[in-house]
Amino acid sequence: MAETTPYILLDFETTGLEPETCEIIEIGAIRVEGLKEVARYHTLVKPGTPIPAIITEITGITNAMVADAPSFGEVATAFAEFLGELPIVAHNSKVEQGFLDHHLSPLVGGFAYTVHNSIDPMALLLPESHSHSMETLRNWAGVDLEDAHRADKDCLDLLKILQYSHAWMLRERPWIGAVVDQFLPNWWWNWYFAAAFESLDVKPTLAELLERPFLGDLREFERKDDERATPEKIDVPKSDVLAVLHGERKTGSDAGSAEKFSFRESQFQMSERVRGALEAGERVAIEAPTGTGKSVAYLVPGVLAAEKTGAPLVVSTHSKALQDQLLEKDIPLVGRLLGKDAAGVRATTVKGQENYLCLRKLYQECSLLPEDAEEDRFCAAFIVTLAKVAGGTRARVAELDRVSTYLRIRFPGMGAFLERVKAHFTTTKGPPCPFYKSCHYFDSARLAHQSDVVIANHSLVFHWPEHLPKIRDVVFDEAHHLEDQLTDAYSVALAETDLAEDVDRLFTAARGRKVTDGTRIRRLLDGLTLPKGPHGETKLDDFLKPIQTRLHEMTTLVPSALSKKGGRDTGYEDFLDLARYEKDPLVDGIRNLESAVRAVADHLDAAREAVLSGPLKTDPAADVLSLHAASFGSYAEALSAALKEPAPAEIKAAADEKESTPEAPRHAETAKAGPSAPSAVSGSVSAAGAKPAANFLRLLYWNPRENTWRIRVSPIEVKGLANEFFAEARTIALTSATLSSGANPTFITDRIGLGLSKPFISLPSPYPLAKQAIAFLPSDVSQPGTPAHLEALIGFTEQTARILGGRTMLLMTANHRLRQAAEILRERLEKHGIQVFDSVSDRRAIDAFRGAERALLIGSERYGEGIDLPGRQLACVIVEKMNEAMTRGPLADARKARTRFGLFDYDFPLRMIWLKQRVGRLIRSPEDRGAVVIFDPRFHGWSAPSKNIVVAALDPIPVKGGTRDDILMQIESMGI
Repeated sequence: MAETTPYILLDFETTGLEPETCEIIEIGAIRVEGLKEVARYHTLVKPGTPIPAIITEITGITNAMVADAPSFGEVATAFAEFLGELPIVAHNSKVEQGFLDHHLSPLVGGFAYTVHNSIDPMALLLPESHSHSMETLRNWAGVDLEDAHRADKDCLDLLKILQYSHAWMLRERPWIGAVVDQFLPNWWWNWYFAAAFESLDVKPTLAELLERPFLGDLREFERKDDERATPEKIDVPKSDVLAVLHGERKTGSDAGSAEKFSFRESQFQMSERVRGALEAGERVAIEAPTGTGKSVAYLVPGVLAAEKTGAPLVVSTHSKALQDQLLEKDIPLVGRLLGKDAAGVRATTVKGQENYLCLRKLYQECSLLPEDAEEDRFCAAFIVTLAKVAGGTRARVAELDRVSTYLRIRFPGMGAFLERVKAHFTTTKGPPCPFYKSCHYFDSARLAHQSDVVIANHSLVFHWPEHLPKIRDVVFDEAHHLEDQLTDAYSVALAETDLAEDVDRLFTAARGRKVTDGTRIRRLLDGLTLPKGPHGETKLDDFLKPIQTRLHEMTTLVPSALSKKGGRDTGYEDFLDLARYEKDPLVDGIRNLESAVRAVADHLDAAREAVLSGPLKTDPAADVLSLHAASFGSYAEALSAALKEPAPAEIKAAADEKESTPEAPRHAETAKAGPSAPSAVSGSVSAAGAKPAANFLRLLYWNPRENTWRIRVSPIEVKGLANEFFAEARTIALTSATLSSGANPTFITDRIGLGLSKPFISLPSPYPLAKQAIAFLPSDVSQPGTPAHLEALIGFTEQTARILGGRTMLLMTANHRLRQAAEILRERLEKHGIQVFDSVSDRRAIDAFRGAERALLIGSERYGEGIDLPGRQLACVIVEKMNEAMTRGPLADARKARTRFGLFDYDFPLRMIWLKQRVGRLIRSPEDRGAVVIFDPRFHGWSAPSKNIVVAALDPIPVKGGTRDDILMQIESMGI
């Protein structure tokens, strides 16, 4: 290893995270040369105030342990002497830096200590990892977790991690040394990677680092896909599925989690329904409660069918998180159950185009990096490394959405850098691109054509790119979101702030040494002769100025129109139904703005055509020009849709274009063949020959706090919009743990217009829910939304958490109330040794809760789905109220107006699906027991039919009422 200056590994344990108000209670430090320990320093420190109970719970350091310890002032001199003027290393260095600056520096003449973050080299070494926390790295490096959160042990563990990772790098990824040498020659951590660089006989170039094995000719894959006949029947024997679900085909010693797999009757029932649908090409819907194992239930027959036909099963999810979970956890399990070898089931994920890395853009960015752009150079090194290692991950391609939130915060320029290197439909060049054979975006398609399972998400499925395998057999998981996803698929939107920012970006000239988009585009335009604008404009600024004028006019026109609408100013977002303002000056203002925006879009598009057909087509600025041309085109289309009822086919075509590229092989062939017939997609249609009924709600929202507006045009009814998709797919299976509302089993399928081949089935829970859980609804509480309700909720949650020793999750419906509750509960509970984690202030709250013995988790809306906390760690879920937000607002009102009885035909079904998801967070295994408290007293004032809907939705969990005190006594007596 190259010689390096000695440095200090440092860790503090403190009474809290804020150095201004908190104190140090333990110091651990190791002086290191290279990767060898030279000396240690350790001491407990007596703080001026008692150690909070929560800190003792985390660290194990008690007040008794520090009673005879020296104060910080008494150890400062010796500690400073140990540190000397050496560089300091800490994991997540912000804490140590803050306490050094606030507590030690003033005592040693203001000396400024420099702390280097050990997460940085670990992120570069392991770019594919979702986390680089000490816990994650300890597990990876095989370092034991005993005495974690003690300063001396944490320092020693960090040294072990650095030693292990360095040896691992030399063995597995020595080429990273070349990346660091090329991009970060002046980086403090350069010494750590020097040995790897020196070990390379041949130093790879950037182009060689980005090169990937060729995965096959996409044109040939597409040809075979086009020639593949769609069978009337697929023979998937029931006995084969049964054998797999009974574990008869799983591998032996390498079965891993498959060894714990056991036959479940409900899983077989679901698998049998899916198998039958795949065999005969049917449309089915299955509600599969928690514990069914629905992923395995549809994957097993799906893989067996795909092996017979050669066409992949497409699995569509609501979230990217479930996509990743299916690929990384469920697919390997199914592979083991099927008795597959190490390669397992052939599966891949496909995502929207902008989630993928563009190697051409990355290469261009790397070639233009200034020497002193340290942050951009780290971002470049990180993405190059991510691209290089992607082939060894399950995804096998670089997906930019996987870059961790921590790194985006740690390096503020990371977000902008990712924007510059992501794939985009306007800049993807296809076969002419020098990186085409290594392209991550097209590799995702090459992998999809060679897979038995293609895992997509709902939004992509309804805008399916042409270069992917045709959708023949599809399973929609999390299908209760389909109406929302179809709504989004046929909606267009525009935010004033986005338009204004893009205009400003094009106006703005270079600032210092930073080159702006406007500067880059102007350099291209200066050499072009383009058509004049509608008013004789020739310069870009002349096109942009009218937009600024029209935007300024809108700040007057929108409030004026709102004043005519009437109603009081609540300070919250208000809206206008533009269909009712056809004669208002506001509509003229939107029309004038649309004209100005379209002029810019046409000007930029003409420039793009001229550039791409000339010698400047390889200029990196051409990509910037194409992106802005597309953006202004989208803005113009959104404004046009706001002015008149849009055609659904046009909206879909525009959205489809964003998930494909003119240079994709199959797309290019289609384009040569000429335009296809108009799509049959349509909205609500009246009698034959009559004008179609208006099916789009054209809304303009106004934010009075920020004086900004936004436009959203959405379909009122999605029924019928997906008819073409439903007709073309051979098999469609819908599933979710909450696919029915209890009273109306076909609510979702009716809303999206999917006719079923067989009756909807709701499988029984494999768990004895009636014995495992009770749902309580307190009666002595004020109405939700009032200060008294929040105060009561906080008090009840505090008492519950104290009774159960934490082990409680509070689910809130509004972030401002969540923050207020978290602040109060943290103050009340931490003195009792109960940690409080909330999802607003801590992005990793769920992971922190999992690792805590006694804790309360306060979650926002997104924590109501997909959170899995089995075992003793969770004993009670408290739901703030039965949320009605999804049944309020102009779109929901328009939909209810088209039902016979909005409350029972629309409101209650949506609310019950929402509630069932939250209640489902509690029981996640056969051994779980606990209570759900729905903190909504309105239930007790409802009519019997309304109450019965709630009871039916939660069945078989018993529903009980009572006062808060009664409920607390019952929770305590449950013995959970």
